[in-house]
Amino acid sequence: GYSAIVLEQLTSPVPGVSTGLTSSEAYRIRTDGNQVKISASTPGALRNGVYGFLEDHLGCRFYTYQREGIKYAGPGRE
Repeated sequence: GYSAIVLEQLTSPVPGVSTGLTSSEAYRIRTDGNQVKISASTPGALRNGVYGFLEDHLGCRFYTYQREGIKYAGPGRE
């Protein structure tokens, strides 16, 4: 009866993604009963899935530095 977040590292590419250069960074977030499953085929993509879930669905924000009381994303980062 408990809810869970399940991290699933796949042994093959995420189904349905392109075969382009960035396909290794693809992840999928889905629900299955009382679980949220985050699936990816590489550790980096799984990490991106966790960050994506936290930011896009739970409203968390991540920043890299702060100047004059204002938080900024670093170069090349969101």
